[in-house]
Amino acid sequence: MAADGGDSPGIKVVSPERPDPGPRPGRRTWWILPYCAGALAVFLVAGVVIGVHRATETTAPVPSSPAAVMPAEEFPDALLGKLTADIQAGQESAFLGLASAAARPAMTSWWNNLRAIGFTTGAVIPTAAFDAVRINSHGDGTAVVLAGAHSPLDPDSANGKPDIPMARYRIGLHFAAPGASGQITFWQPLDDAPWDSGRPLYVRKAHYVTVAGPATDRVLVDQTLPAAEAAAAYDIKLMRHTASSLLLQQGFVVFVAGNATVSNPWLASVPQLDGWPPQFQGARAVQLSGPGVSADRDVARGTSSLVSDIADNTMGGVRLVLAPPATGETAHDETVTLVGEFMLDVTGAQDEELANGIPLHSVGSWAEQGLAVAVESLFESNPNPTASEYSISTLTKELRALPKSYRSGSYPTAQQLFGPSVAADKDWGYVAASAYEYIAVQNNISVMIASGMQLYTSQPTPFGNVYKSGNSAANFKVYGIHSIRLGWAPWLASL
Repeated sequence: MAADGGDSPGIKVVSPERPDPGPRPGRRTWWILPYCAGALAVFLVAGVVIGVHRATETTAPVPSSPAAVMPAEEFPDALLGKLTADIQAGQESAFLGLASAAARPAMTSWWNNLRAIGFTTGAVIPTAAFDAVRINSHGDGTAVVLAGAHSPLDPDSANGKPDIPMARYRIGLHFAAPGASGQITFWQPLDDAPWDSGRPLYVRKAHYVTVAGPATDRVLVDQTLPAAEAAAAYDIKLMRHTASSLLLQQGFVVFVAGNATVSNPWLASVPQLDGWPPQFQGARAVQLSGPGVSADRDVARGTSSLVSDIADNTMGGVRLVLAPPATGETAHDETVTLVGEFMLDVTGAQDEELANGIPLHSVGSWAEQGLAVAVESLFESNPNPTASEYSISTLTKELRALPKSYRSGSYPTAQQLFGPSVAADKDWGYVAASAYEYIAVQNNISVMIASGMQLYTSQPTPFGNVYKSGNSAANFKVYGIHSIRLGWAPWLASL
C-alpha cells in the first residue's frame, strides 16, 4: 500500500501486466460501513484514530490554563469555625474530614482521648492578634491555635457558659484556591498534654473525679481513683457548705503516671500566672488557657465571633498532674495532698475574667499555697466536710512545733515554699497557712475560704479579702489589710 502522507515512506508495487499508474490515495476502508451504523460510528472510529495519532506525536503537549495566583495570606476562620462546629456537634468523621492523611492520626488521638475523659463542647481558635496566615505560592502555611474541650467536671463561668481548657497546637494549612476554606495538613502539639501522647489513655471515672493515665499504668490509675474521689468529695462538699456561691465546678480531672519521665513533661510548657504554685508534694495543678487569651477578637460574643455558646474567659480551667507515689506514701497521704491541690483547682476558676491573661494583682505563691495547706489541715482534723464546727487543731500543732524563726510574722518566699528540701517546704507551707487559720479564728471558715477565692479579683492577699457580714448576708464590709495583718504577726509568734 502506498504511503499517503503518513509517518514513514511507502513501497511501490508495480504490476507486470499494466503500466504503473503512479501514486494514489490510500484506501480508507474504515469509512465503508453499513448505512445503519450512521454518523455516530464514524465519529467514534475517527476519535480512536485521532487518539492513536496524538499518542505517537513527539511534539510538546498543549499547555493547560494558568493556575490562579495565590495571595500572600489567607484567613483560616472558615476552617476553624467548621472544626469547632464539628466538636460541638460530636461529629468525629466531619472533624477528621477536614484533615489530610498526614494530620489525621494526631487529630484522631486528640479526639479519642478527650472523648474518653469526657467532653460536652469545645473549640479551635486562633491565638495571634492578627489571625491571617502567610502562605506560599502553593497555598501552604502554618499557624498556632488553641484547641480544647469542656469536661463535665470543668468549671462554668459566672454566667453559666462552659469554660474550655485549651492547649496550643501548631497546624499546617493548605488552601487549594484563593478564598478556599482550607485543610489541616499537620497537627503538632506544643504543650505535651497527656491526651496528646499519640496513644490511648486509660480512664476511670467516679462521681467527683476522672483519673487518666497511660494504658501501661492502669493499676496505678485504679489505685489513685478512690483517694482522688475522697479528696474531691471533701472539697466540693466543703465549698457547697461554706461558700457555695464561689463554687463554679462539680469535680476535677487528674492525670497520673508511674514514671516521672512520662509525667514531668505533661503541660510543663504551659505559661502560668506569676505566683501560681509549682509542683508541691508530688502534685502539680496546671491552669490551662481559655478562649479569652486570643487577643484578636471577642471569640464568644458578638456577631463576628467564632463561638457563641462558650465562656470567653482567659483561663479555661485546671488539670492536675500527679507524680509517681513516693516510697512509703499511703493512700491517706495521697488524699491529703489532693485535698490541697483540688482547692488550688477551685481557686483557678475564680481567675477566669482576667484581661488577656494579665492578673489584676500580683499574688504571691504563699497566698495560694497557704489556702491549700489550710484546707488540708481541716481535712486531717476532721474529714467531715459539713461539720457544724471546724477545727484547725492539726495546723496549730504543726505551727507550735516549728522553730520561732519560722513564726516571725514574715510571709514565706516562693523559694522557701518550693525549694529543694521537702521538709522545709512543708514547714513553710504551714506558715503560709497560718494566715488563713488566723482569719478563721477571728471570723469563720466561710470568711477564710472567701479570702482565698478573691485573691486575683479583689486584693492580692487573704488579709485584704477578709469579709464580715453586716446587717444582712448580702451586705459585706471589707476590712483593711493592715488592721488584720498587724494582729496576725503577734498571734503567730505567741503559739
